[in-house]
Amino acid sequence: MTSPLTFFRELFQSTLAFVSTYTVDVVVVGILFLLLSWFALRYGKGRIIALILALYVALLTFTYFPYQGWFRFLGEGERQVLLSKGGIFLLMVVIVTLVLSRSISGEFPFWGIMRTLEVSLLSGSATLLLLSFWYQVLPFSGLYTFGAPIASLFGASQLFFWWLLIPLGVIFALSRR
Repeated sequence: MTSPLTFFRELFQSTLAFVSTYTVDVVVVGILFLLLSWFALRYGKGRIIALILALYVALLTFTYFPYQGWFRFLGEGERQVLLSKGGIFLLMVVIVTLVLSRSISGEFPFWGIMRTLEVSLLSGSATLLLLSFWYQVLPFSGLYTFGAPIASLFGASQLFFWWLLIPLGVIFALSRR
């Protein structure tokens, strides 16, 4: 039989490990959301929509890009290969965003609450899209492994369709004629 002190010590350690893992995940997702919100506020509604659509195009292009093995910018190690592939994907996203932003226009409303709501919805949907790509398609899980709650949400292949559909629904809902 274990002593009460040992029991409480183990309980505290397991609780601390759970909270610290969960907290780090929240910080990583929060930073991603804040970066996308900054992008939306800095460059406007048309550019964040172009970025979301560019993620779809870049994902498709990256998935079927036949020369991924040729581009090893940082070395042959597992982490270096992942970073090289991340660079290729990022380059594809930037190029497609620049092309799409020339033909997509739109501005956020001037009202405070509606502006905040639209920025939050678009940034949140882009964050969801990136997290679903992280788990389902792109080989970046070796760079950072999320905890069980996020892994269960984005790692399930049955939910991938819905994670792909949500950003399109948000763009449709926020598009006005």
